[in-house]
Amino acid sequence: PWMGRTVIGTTETPFDGDSGELRVEPSEAEYLIDEVRRLFPGISISTGDILGTLAGVRPLARSHSLFGGKNNLGKVSRVHRIVRDDNILTVFGGKYTTYRAVAKHVVDKLYPGSSSMTHRFALPGGEAGDWNSFSGSEAAQVARQVFGTEDLERLYRRYGSRSMQLADLVRDDATLGERLVENEPEIRAEVVYGVRHEHTIYPEDFLRRRTTLRFSEHGRRAAYDAVEALIREHSQVVPQDLEAAKSRYLSDLDHEDALRSGATTL
Repeated sequence: PWMGRTVIGTTETPFDGDSGELRVEPSEAEYLIDEVRRLFPGISISTGDILGTLAGVRPLARSHSLFGGKNNLGKVSRVHRIVRDDNILTVFGGKYTTYRAVAKHVVDKLYPGSSSMTHRFALPGGEAGDWNSFSGSEAAQVARQVFGTEDLERLYRRYGSRSMQLADLVRDDATLGERLVENEPEIRAEVVYGVRHEHTIYPEDFLRRRTTLRFSEHGRRAAYDAVEALIREHSQVVPQDLEAAKSRYLSDLDHEDALRSGATTL
């Protein structure tokens, strides 16, 4: 389960090409759909149900099990390794979702005898606790006047206490409280906040990595131009390759359309 949708995966195959060309292949999509049918025979599912795809390269720490060839990939440990060479620490392996554990181990290596305290601190926006803790506060009452309860809860679950900064944006410019696209909840202020505070540079940064619009039925294409316009308006440094970025994004959507239709050659 993932934000009202379902993530199906994963596959693992060796990859040594250009990571910019990485895509989910038809054989991988078909394999995963077949596995879901096998495990859940009561579910009717096909490639036509695909909302979007995710593909990435995971670096693995080299081990002796790789010496037997690429077919031994499944035997390689997924645990990160930290190697010290004089005064240099190098981290091998690991992944985004374990970044905090990796950071703790690095700090503990740098300062032997002490212990990293990262696990004691709330992530940015988490200072006011969860939604239930925040919803009865005075700050929440003020923000409700801007967003209403339903939208405030959605924003708080995404931005935490930093949703108050979005409320400030909407107070200053009421048009930023408007939806980016019909039938999707994201508002224009979220893009502006992303540009100013979350290093949003390209529309895909917002559509895929700051929100889930990239994987929504209505937002994946329709929201792109609105997001790009806001980036152009509010970014201090507008990237020169926005047109090329859009072309790559739309090409990926075309690829997914082909997967959805069951095409075997893309």
